[in-house]
Amino acid sequence: MIKVEFKSGGLAPKAQEVVTDGFARHTSEHLAPHFAKERLNWLAYDENQSL
Repeated sequence: MIKVEFKSGGLAPKAQEVVTDGFARHTSEHLAPHFAKERLNWLAYDENQSL
């Protein structure tokens, strides 16, 4: 069973290395375009338009 953890903020250096290597391997195996990191910010509002 896969354990999923939600965290805020950046990853520890070792975890970031695993993710980066995984993207690179997947890109190579599937002849996909290279992964380009892009920051995405978002806000959620309730029905009263409050954050």
